[in-house]
Amino acid sequence: MSRNRFYLFLLLGFASCQHDYTPKPRGFQHIDLPKKEYELFDVGCPFTFEFPKYGVPVPDTDPKAEACWMNLHFPDYIATLHISYKDLTKTKLHDAIADSRTFVYKHVIKAEAIDEIPFQLDSQTVGIRYDLQGNTANHYQFYVTDRKKHFLRAALYFNAQTIPDSVEPVLEFLRADAEHLLKTLKWKN
Repeated sequence: MSRNRFYLFLLLGFASCQHDYTPKPRGFQHIDLPKKEYELFDVGCPFTFEFPKYGVPVPDTDPKAEACWMNLHFPDYIATLHISYKDLTKTKLHDAIADSRTFVYKHVIKAEAIDEIPFQLDSQTVGIRYDLQGNTANHYQFYVTDRKKHFLRAALYFNAQTIPDSVEPVLEFLRADAEHLLKTLKWKN
């Protein structure tokens, strides 16, 4: 009996040594990104912009939501661009900016860095982009205003827990769409 065990172990030893095992690196999903095509968002709000056809605009249903607040859902990427609008004839500009900064800096607990990038779209329209680095649900926000009548804020959120490296291609893809929204933003006077 012990002789049979010896031969069995010997046979298994030879059989297991015939193939060299090479560990494989972890892989990530392949993400197919669609062609960028845009359509006009013009639904009776005091602004218009172009949004990607693979985005689904829906009114914000939160009980605190105001007129012309909306969410641009990206169902294939489990992400949402939350857009809110303030009429500066009813809200003070510095209050709207302070609220925007508060929303950004709520992420300071998880964010490794928050970059504030001022920009100017035209002679009347200015704003600030916020790029958040680290393991946050939100990596990109901005506000834009004409400083007289209009204030628009947007924040891109992933609706699931993310790992920054794994969402980077989708983040850059959707950030480009948010930048396109900014470039095509028009105020209605």
